[in-house]
Amino acid sequence: MGVHNLTAGCYIVFEEAVFSGHWRNADFDGYRTIGGTIVKESYGAKTGQHSFTILVDLLEGSQSDKYAVGQKIRRMGRNIYPRLEQVIYPDNYEELAADKRLRSNLAKEKRAAAWAAWVAA
Repeated sequence: MGVHNLTAGCYIVFEEAVFSGHWRNADFDGYRTIGGTIVKESYGAKTGQHSFTILVDLLEGSQSDKYAVGQKIRRMGRNIYPRLEQVIYPDNYEELAADKRLRSNLAKEKRAAAWAAWVAA
């Protein structure tokens, strides 16, 4: 899929790899498909990473019983964007995207200032 800029209100369907066992020696179990509406998105000023809270309404595949329809889950953008299968944008998408850009730029400026202060010290 092409380049996307996900915001709150977007309906998304994505696939994620599922593993079992200890994290150091995990076994690949397959893929799980998750669909839902993004109810919240944020940037971590410290790391500059994008995260999404998703209200789930579709679960299929490996270990899909781990979650329930109607449950909220949190996923990092770096894990969603590469495996995104479908996006439906809300009617006020342009307004939401502009707000997201503003918050993103502020978080990046804050992080750059913190880095500059650390380097100068």
